[in-house]
Amino acid sequence: MNKSFVVIDYNPKVILSLGKEGVNCIYGDGGDRDFLSEINLSKTKLVISTMPEESSNLNIRDRLKKINSKATFIATAEQPRYALDLYSSGADYVIIPHHLGGKFISTVIEAFGTNREKYKQAGKDHFKHLSDENFANEIQKGVTLVDFYADWCGPCRMLTPILEEVAKQVEGKATIAKLDIDAAQNVAGQFQITSVPTMILFKDGKEVNRLIGLKNADAVKSFILSAV
Repeated sequence: MNKSFVVIDYNPKVILSLGKEGVNCIYGDGGDRDFLSEINLSKTKLVISTMPEESSNLNIRDRLKKINSKATFIATAEQPRYALDLYSSGADYVIIPHHLGGKFISTVIEAFGTNREKYKQAGKDHFKHLSDENFANEIQKGVTLVDFYADWCGPCRMLTPILEEVAKQVEGKATIAKLDIDAAQNVAGQFQITSVPTMILFKDGKEVNRLIGLKNADAVKSFILSAV
């Protein structure tokens, strides 16, 4: 991106190491309200938090709001449900380390730079999460692939970046959505989900086919396009 930046870290060893490499860095707790109030963020264009604690990310969001900052804010969450909370609070994009690899995130940042609207749109596409309440309505029109997953499922985490990749390739032809079987037990029971990940393909509200288990991008894309 060829932009000036500063790294904030609460680990003195990390700060020492970065300093030796000539990286501009500050020692401190990036999620602490008092510390944040001492940092001049008025001209900052992009803030990236890699702290998984929801309270720390909310403190950063609050500070940016307080100073009427127009900076793009990228937060981090341990699980999708916490990511949704951060989106609701005003985060422009949320990284979920267990679901999205570092390489994918770096690609996103390189592509979007400091363009806040692009992150916001990606955030909306990133989390089209279904629930017992909105499921029927969301799959009514067009082709929709629903990924039935669980937070505790390792293969589910591995599948998410694959779905992110495929979503870009089928954009305009199909929609990819996710449903947490623990949070939406009625729908999971209705479709007799006994193992995860299970991907069910719907066309105009009706099930077309399903895939069970971790699949590569080509297999998922072909599966979706079979109903287009």
